[in-house]
Amino acid sequence: IIPTEYVARGSETFVSEIMEKNKWSDIVVKPSVRVSAHGIKHLSDPVEAQFILDDILKNTGALIQPVMKSIYNGEWSLIFFNAVFSHSVLKMPGSGTIFVNAKYCGDWRHASANSKIVQTGEQIVDILKSSWC
Repeated sequence: IIPTEYVARGSETFVSEIMEKNKWSDIVVKPSVRVSAHGIKHLSDPVEAQFILDDILKNTGALIQPVMKSIYNGEWSLIFFNAVFSHSVLKMPGSGTIFVNAKYCGDWRHASANSKIVQTGEQIVDILKSSWC
């Protein structure tokens, strides 16, 4: 699980303090409510990150996370229907970016995740099912 700092809507939070406290130099700032990668910014400049964060906090909360270097090797999406694993997709970011979309020349394709990844996904779904209505 990626270390995450949650920032509540309207709060006064300083990105530089979060980066310093956690020893993060390369971060992602994103709205806590979003669709796909909309609104996500990959930043290393705390001043620019503060501007982005302040703008996000006008409408919603925000998440600040370190960039996990493993993202450059791809990211698995596991698809479940009615809590049953269906299939997986491997998302590969474009060259020199963390994003997987046409703008950044990222790619995604159907691929078979190994059993350990699927089992982890199933465990997470089981945990989440306990909170479903």
